[in-house]
Amino acid sequence: MVDNAATCIQSFHDAGTDAEFRAFAEALDSSARRSRGYLHGQVSVLNPGRLDRAVAATFESEGDLHHWLDEGMPVAGRAWASRPLRKSLDILVDPEPSPPGVGIFVHTVEPDSVQGFIAAQTQLAELSMTFSGFEGATLLEPAYDTGPWVSVTRFRTEGQLQGWLHSPERSGTLPQLRSHLTEDFHAVARTPFGSITRLQDGVTRVTPKWKTNMVVLLVLYPTVMLLSRFVDPLIRKLGTDVWLTMWLSQLISVSLLTWVLMPWGTARFRWWLDPVDGARARPSVAGAAVVVAGYATCLAIFSSVTWLQFWRQ
Repeated sequence: MVDNAATCIQSFHDAGTDAEFRAFAEALDSSARRSRGYLHGQVSVLNPGRLDRAVAATFESEGDLHHWLDEGMPVAGRAWASRPLRKSLDILVDPEPSPPGVGIFVHTVEPDSVQGFIAAQTQLAELSMTFSGFEGATLLEPAYDTGPWVSVTRFRTEGQLQGWLHSPERSGTLPQLRSHLTEDFHAVARTPFGSITRLQDGVTRVTPKWKTNMVVLLVLYPTVMLLSRFVDPLIRKLGTDVWLTMWLSQLISVSLLTWVLMPWGTARFRWWLDPVDGARARPSVAGAAVVVAGYATCLAIFSSVTWLQFWRQ
């Protein structure tokens, strides 16, 4: 995986024969290959009525992807008078989270089990059609001989997608799906700020919000206190009013929180934030105790060290 690589997955309404769609998909891929930053392309398994027809293209950056969508792809599309009507377009940028309501799963399939794997994916698609908000399902073939298969399931909302992912109907079909894989599949999941995402028994697990919020408070409080003590006075020396000083100070604190402090805090507390390993009673309580001890330490320092008390300076 290339950092910041961008992929677009376009699904199309059923129109024409499979051979005609394959020719159209090849034309799109050919235009993508001629565009800057192209990495690889994928075409979906064709199973009208159950799996959406789709074409995926991956580029080195989001800018390269949009350059192709704006310029290269329309040129290729105009060559086809009976071009299929596009049903959806999803854009994925590594390592950003997937769009809401879109479930993306990566599978490594046993070479001798491809047909059984496709049959299991088709069964999953048929089941998902019975759930509220279902918009479509796609199964993308590997981009290269040893590459993974990618399945995409789309619902109108994230809540409807989660309802399907946690349903007993889906859970009942997963053993059959896993029997065709060399290792368990994994999800490309939406990851809330400061959280960790894991896949367990085919269900996406995410760090509880209360744990994430505790870590945010642990790193944010001393940051704001130190900025108020050392940075705000420097900003005020520039002659700025209070409203601008506060805005600049918050800009610095938010930037530090996003790019430095929360990545650092998430890495240090991974054993506690992990939604699977950290969910057990012992690590969950121990982690909360460590964070509370961190609160107490910060409060003790800022309440007793006069030199750090900006309101006394």
